[in-house]
Amino acid sequence: MPLKESIIQKKVSDYFKHKGWIVVKVIQCTLNGFPDLMLLKDGKTFFIETKAENGIVSPLQFYRHEQL
Repeated sequence: MPLKESIIQKKVSDYFKHKGWIVVKVIQCTLNGFPDLMLLKDGKTFFIETKAENGIVSPLQFYRHEQL
C-alpha cells in the first residue's frame, strides 16, 4: 500500500526540522501550484513539493516550480 502524501510530508518536515530548518507548511496560497513546504535557514529558502508514491506533479505545479 503506497504511503499517503500527508505521511511523507510529515517525515520530510520532521527531518528538516531536526537539521535546524524552519519548515512552513503552505496550506493556502493565492498562487495555485505553490509547493507544499517552504524551508528557511541561514538566509536560504527551499521549496518542496510532496507527493504520494503514486502522485503526479501537475503542469501548473511544474510551471510554478520553474518560476521559483
